[in-house]
Amino acid sequence: MTNKIANLLLISDLDSTLLPKSKRVGSRDLSAIARFRAAGGRFTIATGRGYAAAEPYLQQLQPDCPVILYNGSQIYDYAAQKVVWSASLPKEQTMRYLYQVLQDYPQVGAEILVGQKIYVVQMNEYERRHLEEEHTPCVLSRLEDVPDGWLKVLFALDHALIPEFDAYIKRLTKDGDYYFIESWLHYYEMLPAGVSKGHAMEKLAGLIGQDVANIAAAGDYDNDFELVRRAGIGFAVGNATEPVKAAADVVVCNCEDGAISEVIDYLMNLCDTRKE
Repeated sequence: MTNKIANLLLISDLDSTLLPKSKRVGSRDLSAIARFRAAGGRFTIATGRGYAAAEPYLQQLQPDCPVILYNGSQIYDYAAQKVVWSASLPKEQTMRYLYQVLQDYPQVGAEILVGQKIYVVQMNEYERRHLEEEHTPCVLSRLEDVPDGWLKVLFALDHALIPEFDAYIKRLTKDGDYYFIESWLHYYEMLPAGVSKGHAMEKLAGLIGQDVANIAAAGDYDNDFELVRRAGIGFAVGNATEPVKAAADVVVCNCEDGAISEVIDYLMNLCDTRKE
């Protein structure tokens, strides 16, 4: 890794990494991000959220380069208000699978993310709570009425059901080309094959001419594993899952205590010790 802050890009996950339970960026983290930028560093985010759910934080944080959305299915330039890269699910094939899934698991909520909209094709208590917590508007839709450009499918379900559901959907789609990830306690996602936050980070690096070795990334959950593992220096917050902690180079404090501030302190101290 570089010995100059000016060459560094820091990528942070949002929920349970930068955002505590209050869903408000803490003052300690905001001050640290400002200090990091003042020293020449750049900051952006990588989140499983879609545009609508991420936009209030993009407005607040004003990222210095494009952001990673939809767990890696899209790279979006917030300053220019345009998509710079995306990957989508094969619609017709995926729709055939989903008809079967919704029939076999009527208790599972399901939403399809397209562009800046969320299309809910099956509602349950977990899906309703998900939409309320993220203050996200949605369109209640029949599966066949969802427009093209499916970035991901999110299933909302009881956490105890996820192992069974995971085995079921992988059997169902064994002739398809998908990537599946548990993105939170009640969320299970269907993404285009090869897509992850880590893959999108490498795409982003190529788009902006950033050396991956000079990217620091922080996360907490299994959907952050590839991001943390592939970064030049990976950070896990104290409340991260064990696989993410194992993939990280450094484990910092809990997100409730200003984890990104601690990440930035570590990076700035690291660069200070490497000065010639």
